[in-house]
Amino acid sequence: MHIKRNFFLLMVFVGFAVFLLSLNAAHAGRGLRVKLKKSEQPGAPTVGEVKLYSSSHALVIGIDDYTAGWPRLSGAVKDARLVAEELEREGFDVTLKTNLDSEQLKDALNSFFIFKGEDPDARLFVWFAGHGHTMNNEGYLVPADAPLPKEGAKFKYKALSLRRFGELVRQAQSKHAMAVFDSCFSGTIFSTQRSAPPAAITRSATLPVRQFVSSGDADQEVSDDGRFRKLFIRALRGEEKADANGDGYVTGSELGLFLTDRVTNLTQSRQTPRYGKLRDENYDRGDFVFQVGGGQDADSHGDGSVEEPRKPKVETKPASGTITIKLFPSDAQVRFMTLDKPFQQGMSLNPGDYQVEISANGYDSARVWFTVNAGRDKEISVTLEPVAKAKPPAPAPPPQPSGVDITLQYQGDPYGCVLDLVLSVAGQTVVPTSNVLVMRNIPRGQVPYYISGTINCGYMGTCTVSGQGTINAMAGGVYNFVWQNTDMGMCTAWFMQ
Repeated sequence: MHIKRNFFLLMVFVGFAVFLLSLNAAHAGRGLRVKLKKSEQPGAPTVGEVKLYSSSHALVIGIDDYTAGWPRLSGAVKDARLVAEELEREGFDVTLKTNLDSEQLKDALNSFFIFKGEDPDARLFVWFAGHGHTMNNEGYLVPADAPLPKEGAKFKYKALSLRRFGELVRQAQSKHAMAVFDSCFSGTIFSTQRSAPPAAITRSATLPVRQFVSSGDADQEVSDDGRFRKLFIRALRGEEKADANGDGYVTGSELGLFLTDRVTNLTQSRQTPRYGKLRDENYDRGDFVFQVGGGQDADSHGDGSVEEPRKPKVETKPASGTITIKLFPSDAQVRFMTLDKPFQQGMSLNPGDYQVEISANGYDSARVWFTVNAGRDKEISVTLEPVAKAKPPAPAPPPQPSGVDITLQYQGDPYGCVLDLVLSVAGQTVVPTSNVLVMRNIPRGQVPYYISGTINCGYMGTCTVSGQGTINAMAGGVYNFVWQNTDMGMCTAWFMQ
């Protein structure tokens, strides 16, 4: 009896362990096995079958609720939900996020590529539906709280550049990653693919790759009617001829070519998707692979029953709280020190710590910290102290030494490059509008300078510029601007006398 009891307990333990392992595997998403051809030639023999992916992960993002000037969208979140459900059927472990602000968008992508991309044999897929924009030949993803591009630096601070996206996707150890942007922009991180996709999946397809598809080019208006999403889902299901060679798989190259041809034709060239691979010799050799209708077979249990697809994980924003400040004097003004929005009594805030400055004429200003908790109404009281006596006038500033006028110039180059620079010399900051710039009242002698911005050389590409040093400022001095490439997408610059 004792032996039978121990055997029974052992079988229970083994069964429970197998159950836990199956749950973990389901959470990670299914892998994928593919049949490899000997060559890309039609009719080439199959040389074997490999397990291309051990797991599949997808991050799906949709943004409708723009709050800082961009037009609200009506279909981005809906499209994201439908894509998430389809990817679940395809065997992906899907995380769905909606209406992300700048910090949430950057954190979501960073976490996805670092943690989900830790497995070198996983495949990673990103879908982004929302506004996109191009500025100075740089593409940007627009989060919910980004201001309009006319705000300049404020827009760049909030938006996510494709250059930064390229840095994030490089952090993943996974050999295959693909992003589909239902947005319009152009960018410099991926090379547009114009050749036909390979006629068959060979061993070269298993090499590392980072692929991209956008639903439109720069300055085009992308429709918010769900057409791009519908074509994407039909391609995965095999309802449209995206599988160009009929081998039962849709590669990233086949998907890009299909979406480009269909959307361009349906919109009469008003909307022309772009697709290609990361402009990096380490990540432009392979091809992302979907199994056509992969979700239909995956849900079958073999006994005739069909499992309902799992719902994507939806990460919702935390419940907000409110803040009310009782003021004395009652006409005191309140402004946030830690938040870029105007204060309103009873306004809703996400949980967290905030600082405000309270001021009124005739009173000393005060700065106050407070904490907002989820689902709670916060109320504080602030009384300002009257100014005891008039403050003495500030002493006159010491006389400034007379300066000199200097000339900064750029003699041009044979490539017709366009310089978009910000120069700072001895504390004076300017944005040049021509190749010759006169700066006045610069202190004599050795003074520091700083250079930043971009240089766009057309087909040769764009580089980010940085440089610093000192010049010996003297009356009538002429200083020539010089630059050179130092790394992919990076340049250094300096002034020569």
